[in-house]
Amino acid sequence: MSARKRSPKSRMAFQATMTWVQLPRFMCGIYPEIPGLGGFTIGTPMFPRATMHLRPGSTIDIVSKGKGVYVYSVEVNSKSHPSGWLKLAELSKRQSRIEFRMQPEPNQTWATQPEDFPPSFDVPKSSPTGSKTTEDRVINRGKPRSGE
Repeated sequence: MSARKRSPKSRMAFQATMTWVQLPRFMCGIYPEIPGLGGFTIGTPMFPRATMHLRPGSTIDIVSKGKGVYVYSVEVNSKSHPSGWLKLAELSKRQSRIEFRMQPEPNQTWATQPEDFPPSFDVPKSSPTGSKTTEDRVINRGKPRSGE
């Protein structure tokens, strides 16, 4: 008896679902927050080091340095990352690395600017006509909510 083959779309849907189920279990500092978006919210990693093996030969190395539970800074592939949102495209290298610098007190400057916030579906884009159409309700990073 042969095993049933899944279509590429079916496999991708399964893999995306498994990411949602499995990734938070690892508590590695990146968490899928918004269904349907290729990105992660950055939080506190619970382990000093974790490696995720993706497709053959592709890994994401996650390293946490310093003492404390508060994120002081994050580097993605050796580049400073000031945002609390990590786009999946930023992890497109074959060997990606996320490095967290931790400290015992909250950092009052890291990921505190509106452009550093994760995306939001409920914050409408401002439009020249002032309309609140579905097109206006696309993801809008950190803009203040206008009256409805």
